[in-house]
Amino acid sequence: MKKDFDLIRELLLNIEEKSTLDNAYFPNKIEGYSEVEINYHIKMLGNGGFLDLTIQSPYPDGTYRIDSITLEGHEFLDNIKNSTVWEKTKKTAWDKTGTLTFEIIKTISTSLLKSMINDK
Repeated sequence: MKKDFDLIRELLLNIEEKSTLDNAYFPNKIEGYSEVEINYHIKMLGNGGFLDLTIQSPYPDGTYRIDSITLEGHEFLDNIKNSTVWEKTKKTAWDKTGTLTFEIIKTISTSLLKSMINDK
């Protein structure tokens, strides 16, 4: 399965909006994506240090309870939360490198945000 950064962004936005300190969150419905795709990307975000997870199901596709977004996850999301910055980040990454990685997205989005601040 391929990494889908639009889904990753949507998951982080969704989790940030709907999770609370006293209530773990189980995102299993994002329009346009299967439960298997969602669970795969949640696991990826957990393995990457962006989410604190609890495994709810031992099956290969697994289901996960999201306990929280980590500091690293919040900082990554803060860089790409703005839709304009997100679209420019993706376009710049594809035009210049032909690929998207967490590090490339972080670098480009940080640069775009800094330039927005300097332009004001």
